[in-house]
Amino acid sequence: MRRFWQLLVGWFFLIKNRRKGIRVSPITYVSSDCSFEGPNYIDRFCNIQKMRMGRYSYIGYGSTVYGANIGRFCSIASGVKIGLGSHPVDMVSTSPLFYSQFNAFREDWVGDQAVEFDYKEVVIGHDVWIGANAIVMSGVKIGHGAVIAAGAVVTKDVLPYSIVGGVPARLIRNRFSAETIKAIEATNWWRKDCDELKNLLPFFKNVSAFVQHEYYPKYSNED
Repeated sequence: MRRFWQLLVGWFFLIKNRRKGIRVSPITYVSSDCSFEGPNYIDRFCNIQKMRMGRYSYIGYGSTVYGANIGRFCSIASGVKIGLGSHPVDMVSTSPLFYSQFNAFREDWVGDQAVEFDYKEVVIGHDVWIGANAIVMSGVKIGHGAVIAAGAVVTKDVLPYSIVGGVPARLIRNRFSAETIKAIEATNWWRKDCDELKNLLPFFKNVSAFVQHEYYPKYSNED
């Protein structure tokens, strides 16, 4: 019955937001406290709660997001888990029965002695790519333009335009030089309207040309 109501909420969300270009699979659950800038896309069998998402970002098949602020133009692949909860490791037991009134068994052993652990929001910048089956723990901040390799477990903040991978995730390399990263970030290209971005398409294929066109004429004198 619970799953039925979750799907019903998803259907209402889909109908309400269709005009904004927000497409959510009817077999995905999206809680009412989520917000989407639109256009956005959420694939099948996802569980999305307490999330904000910027325009032209999408989430692939079977992903879970809880407590995240996701920027614009982000690509989140299938099977990704973002904002997972935690259990206390400094108590005798890690079972929620011994510290929380909310658990899978719906039994309250602790009463007013409950110790609740708040979820820390995950902050994901603009133009971030998260590969399939990656895990991003709660409280992590991922900078603009970062790439998270498939299967990575991200436990610490990720710098802008860096590529990380592994368990736990470590730096593989930076996408560009420090000077180029500074220049791209300064342009804030993700704030431009669609017509402006379409006119810049040829420059997006060449990083040097993009920086020369968008950064140096406008921002280089500010350094």
